[in-house]
Amino acid sequence: SKAEAVADAETWSAKIMALLEEPDCLYDADHALVLTQMANFRKGQLLLLERLRLTELVLQAHADDGDLASQIKLCRRAGRARPDLWSRVLRYAVETTMEEPSADDDDDEDERWDDVIQILELCEQGDILPPLQVLDILSINPATPLKVVSPFLERLLTGAQDQTTTDKAEVRELRSSTARMNAEIEELRTRPKVFQANTCNFSGGPLELPVVHFMCGHSYNATSLPEGEHECLQCSPEQRKWNDIYNSQVQAASDHEQFFKELEHAHEKGFDVIAKYFGKGVVR
Repeated sequence: SKAEAVADAETWSAKIMALLEEPDCLYDADHALVLTQMANFRKGQLLLLERLRLTELVLQAHADDGDLASQIKLCRRAGRARPDLWSRVLRYAVETTMEEPSADDDDDEDERWDDVIQILELCEQGDILPPLQVLDILSINPATPLKVVSPFLERLLTGAQDQTTTDKAEVRELRSSTARMNAEIEELRTRPKVFQANTCNFSGGPLELPVVHFMCGHSYNATSLPEGEHECLQCSPEQRKWNDIYNSQVQAASDHEQFFKELEHAHEKGFDVIAKYFGKGVVR
């Protein structure tokens, strides 16, 4: 009977899955994948595709099954490392909204866009897809409602405005700091430096000749300085730290392999990597 055939099929399906999932079972995964495809055994096919790390084919299989929830789940596992998967899923979800609903479909028209809204929120939270790419995908359906695009654009513009405000404040602070430094440099170049300290910055005792004054403003008794020391005891560690940072940046900039490795893993953020190297002042 039909019921017996279904039960028999389920029994064999469970046995095959147990065999495929057995870690000690020796079989050729590629050969097994061909057999599952020939038999149209979807469960085994998906298991083997995931085991072979053929993520694109797993995503396509879920798309062929119309299983958008599994596609989203797969993308969430991949995270920010695979923006191409998110792009495909978003495109699939938008194209799905263009299909004519069946006569038996009593769902609200707005519910057809719930999956698209969910994917947009996930992409936005993880900063996965560039806004222009998202808008380009949404434009596939000319009937995309404003309720889908408007919240995304509103959050995007609000975030951009907040970032702009933060960047402007940082620019003002850097300009002010630079102006103070330039003023100090100009004063050192054009005016005599007056040392009025009367306390040794190392021992805390009174200054007694011979005295060593540094241009940073710190003064020491000559007996307090190690022999052959020509740098301020308080400022030299900080200066050495910045020198080490600069030298490491120069060395990193000359390492072309590291630069292209960062560029390759940046995916959609390649411009940020290039801007970072320019910002370090070591790309010439």
